[in-house]
Amino acid sequence: MFQNGVITHARVDTRGITSDLGINVGDPALKIKELYGSKLEIQPNHYDEEAFYYFMWQHKWNSGIKYDVGSDGIVQTISGGDGTIRLVEGCS
Repeated sequence: MFQNGVITHARVDTRGITSDLGINVGDPALKIKELYGSKLEIQPNHYDEEAFYYFMWQHKWNSGIKYDVGSDGIVQTISGGDGTIRLVEGCS
């Protein structure tokens, strides 16, 4: 995502690029919970009541990683960046 000519966050939706702890698109949500533990912030998905957003924040919600977990309990996308990872809609 770009805002005012600056990259504010990036998202991956295919396997091969892992998070800081080695989490990949296609991994089970259980792996996220095991690796981050109580530091995770889990929020319901805005469009699917059986899906969730898992956030791991750094620097008091100014930057972090967001895992979109589908209703099947599998990581669909991974986003990293500033607080814009909280936004529901991407840019176009």
